Amino acid sequence: MKDQLSTEKLSRDEISRRLAEALNSSSRLAHHPYQFPPGLLPDPPRQAAVLIPLLNQDRLWHVLFTRRTSTLPEHSDQVAFPGGRSDPEDKTLEMTALREAHEEIGLQPSDVNILGQLHELRTISNYCVRPVVGVIPWPYDFKLARHEVSRIFTIPVDWLVNMDNHEIRTLVKSIMGVILRLPLRVCRARSLLAQLPSQLLPPLPQ
Repeated sequence: MKDQLSTEKLSRDEISRRLAEALNSSSRLAHHPYQFPPGLLPDPPRQAAVLIPLLNQDRLWHVLFTRRTSTLPEHSDQVAFPGGRSDPEDKTLEMTALREAHEEIGLQPSDVNILGQLHELRTISNYCVRPVVGVIPWPYDFKLARHEVSRIFTIPVDWLVNMDNHEIRTLVKSIMGVILRLPLRVCRARSLLAQLPSQLLPPLPQ
């Protein structure tokens, strides 16, 4: 029987080291999930950031997700990470991620232990999203912004990196009269995590 990967013995320092190694040793282009046709997005992208909250539960690492409400004008009822566009008062994208997490789920910035960042992700809506990875306490007294977040939940990292829980799908998008067919590796959690570069989850000890 094939050995299963496990995060049980993966320390915060080791996660931080692997994230830094992936960020510094690999080109941004190599981790981009797909490339848009030249000229499709001519304007400079808007800056944004998300927080990828890690927590330790029963000695295993989990990722925390939000579920957006069905009444939002954009991206309604979707699974996401807390985050959003950068505001002028945000000195860094890390501050953007922490501010948005505080606004959406009541997570205090001082309670987040930042471990590192991932390569940015260019979206079809012309955002350049910087994922910020941080460890949060668990359990925690979250305070959800009910107009934006309907609930939060966690999924074990071990489950997320198990390729039995992934499949290849073709995403069809139409923008400015151009039809795009984008092959994506999709996690059955149907979350943004499945579309992020593999650097989020570097090879784990077997």
